[in-house]
Amino acid sequence: MRTEKHWKDIFNTVIQETDIILEVLDARNPLGTHNNTIEEFVKSHRPEINIYLILNKSDIIPKPVIQDWKRYFQSKGYKIFAVSARYNRGILELEKFLRKTVIRSNTNILIVGYPNTGKSSLIEALTRGTKKAGVSNKAGFTRVIQKIKLTNKMYLIDTPGVIPIDETNEKEMAIKSCMVVDKLEDPLAVVEAIYTLIKREQFEQTYKIQLEPEDELSEIIEKIGKRYGRLKAGGVVNEDEVCKLIIRDWQKNKLHYYTLPPK
Repeated sequence: MRTEKHWKDIFNTVIQETDIILEVLDARNPLGTHNNTIEEFVKSHRPEINIYLILNKSDIIPKPVIQDWKRYFQSKGYKIFAVSARYNRGILELEKFLRKTVIRSNTNILIVGYPNTGKSSLIEALTRGTKKAGVSNKAGFTRVIQKIKLTNKMYLIDTPGVIPIDETNEKEMAIKSCMVVDKLEDPLAVVEAIYTLIKREQFEQTYKIQLEPEDELSEIIEKIGKRYGRLKAGGVVNEDEVCKLIIRDWQKNKLHYYTLPPK
């Protein structure tokens, strides 16, 4: 595990060459994926750097909710763009803004964000796929710092695995899709949290199971395990494997969920 001094040393080196920061947020949980530690660090070390927020995966969230989130962050003084890097939605508006903002050559644009927010997909969208960064649903997939030419004036810098994660609770990290599923110590605790955030009908629709009104989470896990063959010797449902299946589907948004901005 990286020490606090380790990430600060690396990040401080990177931001000395940075002119603009794009922080990628997951539109399903913008506040949960907004990295306050990084923002405070930048303000104390390079306060002249502008941080712009990128609300990614906006295609899977109702438009009124996206607008509410934009208004919320704008009221806090942020410039924010709603995009879907996967489908190239909102990318043109972001590009136009960057071209208008960048007035000198060799401008470095640093892209930061929690694992699984779509940083690599954003890079591919901005570069039209001419420079492909590895894309995976596995948290922390891309691991080396990359500098990628965007135009003759602009370069993108990706810092995978460098930025700190504010949250240290395993359950909360998994809910934010910031942990590799196979490394979870208690998958059931994560699924219990997911169960409180979505409607029961989603389990029926996603896993093609039929629930009775009295069914609790344990029955849901049992039925999913039998439906998908996640069994141990003797036909006993493998609870851990079912929970990991549910968490992976959560990370891929097969189980739909989104948060609303504070009132």
